[in-house]
Amino acid sequence: MPSPGGTILPACRGNVTKHEQTGHDSRLWCYIVHTRPKKNSRPRAFSLVELLVVVSIMAILAALSLPSIQNITGSTGRRGAVNVLLSTFEQARAAALESGANTYVGFADQNFPDETLRYRAFLVFRDRTEDDVPAAGDPDATLYVPLTKWEALPRKISIKSEPLSIVGDYLLVLSDNSLPKLTGGQSLPVLAFNTAGGLQSVHSANKMRLFIYEGFYANGQDNFSRQAAFQRSSAGLFERISFSRYTGRARLDVATTQ
Repeated sequence: MPSPGGTILPACRGNVTKHEQTGHDSRLWCYIVHTRPKKNSRPRAFSLVELLVVVSIMAILAALSLPSIQNITGSTGRRGAVNVLLSTFEQARAAALESGANTYVGFADQNFPDETLRYRAFLVFRDRTEDDVPAAGDPDATLYVPLTKWEALPRKISIKSEPLSIVGDYLLVLSDNSLPKLTGGQSLPVLAFNTAGGLQSVHSANKMRLFIYEGFYANGQDNFSRQAAFQRSSAGLFERISFSRYTGRARLDVATTQ
């Protein structure tokens, strides 16, 4: 039997016979078999419902993993701040040995003019010497020579305003107009290195330390980023740096992993 287009399919050429069971023309039967519509071979796209299910699962997994990610970020941020401070202390110590002048690391405390930098910023400076221009003792000379600008710790990382620490009443110097952002006569907590590389004027050993935590200083107090009760306690999330009085070396001696 001819196909609708007037031609016989190649697979259906031959003598016309009757199908044994149906009695239909064999060419008609062959045409029907060979011209059945084929299934679409293209892959089926995701439906909107399936996409919504996948997105929901991903959102649930992200929510479950968020605390772990925050812990890693917090610990990494504090460790990064510790590394920056340790490098700064060693830089100041080396400057004292090289210049033969007392060298200081000053810290922005609660009276610092820029509120966003309080207990987050620090700078290195030294006493002016006779080799400087103008020389020490010159009427126009300032007391100090800045060695760095004010540097800030990573975002949301601060120094605890702990009274029994370097930023407490360990040692204060009066600034003059040589130090950026400060007016003359403003007191500044410092870590001071003498010309031998050791530390100056240590009141007590338990003040030779510095605490790093997640948060910021505002409204006269430390504000913690993660409001867990144990973080506000003495066993909270922080890193502690301590100092050797005679060598001036700083080291990390307490670290939390969260």
